[in-house]
Amino acid sequence: MYQIPKISELINALTNNYTEAIKNFANIIETNSYLKREIILGDIEPDTGEAIEAYIRFFNQLDDENNIAVGDRQPIKLYIDSGGGDLSATLTIIDAINMSKTPVITINIGCAYSGGFFVFISGHKRFSYEHATFLYHEGSTMNGGDAGKFRNFAEFYDKQLQMLKDITLKYTKISDELYESKKRDDWWITTDEALKLGICDEIVTETI
Repeated sequence: MYQIPKISELINALTNNYTEAIKNFANIIETNSYLKREIILGDIEPDTGEAIEAYIRFFNQLDDENNIAVGDRQPIKLYIDSGGGDLSATLTIIDAINMSKTPVITINIGCAYSGGFFVFISGHKRFSYEHATFLYHEGSTMNGGDAGKFRNFAEFYDKQLQMLKDITLKYTKISDELYESKKRDDWWITTDEALKLGICDEIVTETI
């Protein structure tokens, strides 16, 4: 198995030149976090889904090749501070989490809005910082073309909205009745409320 270096060791190994060290510090932190199976999800761009899917798949393959039992695997930590974004990429990340034998922990460190909300609730274990917040809404879309193409897209988008509803009801304690009453709104949710609704499993007051 690989050994994860300490941050101090990485810095010392880099250079004794202060200016050079500062310039490379962000890269050092990011690299160390990746090796520790920690990744931050910000706004979800079209290529974000592919990147996170590959990240999750890599550590599953590593654990499989080393014959590590699922219960003994080091979890992948997905820290979320996201205003949402591309729906297709969001669904890719959700599928990657669902298929992962290696546990994927989601942690809301600031905001889990829109697509970030749906990714968060898909975590195998879900934590939230005390003052983090959540936003549920169905999102928005733009589509052009003639009337036939618009109707085709509208039918497809309805199917995607049904996917989001199914995900929400599966991973939370939100009832169908409550969902239907809120689905047309911007539904802002505090961490305390999220805990009661089964959106998160635990509020954390120290770093995970």
